[in-house]
Amino acid sequence: MATTVWDLIKQEHQNVNTLEEVFTAIADELQVHAELEETIIYPLLADHDGDLAQHAEEEHNQVRDIIEIMEDLTPEDEEFMSQMKQLEQAVKKHISEEETKIIPLLQSQLDDNEAAG
Repeated sequence: MATTVWDLIKQEHQNVNTLEEVFTAIADELQVHAELEETIIYPLLADHDGDLAQHAEEEHNQVRDIIEIMEDLTPEDEEFMSQMKQLEQAVKKHISEEETKIIPLLQSQLDDNEAAG
């Protein structure tokens, strides 16, 4: 059976719904991750490098701002994918800084017992 224009439209609708679900899952996961870092990691970090802790929190705020903008959009909006790309770039930059600066600093300053709990 040949694919009709109706089939294509229905598939596109399903793709949009899936993209909305993926965005919601990403936003939820980022929020949980940020809350853990802000309540556990950043207070420890502030004791060793206040500027780095402040910078990391500013990056979290940037991610939250992008998510807030995206929550008012739908995947059909032209700006949605642009904001998604900005979100991806902001998160990747933050992860890189965590893995190259924050984690090594805290690993060098905290013993295993402090890091465990």
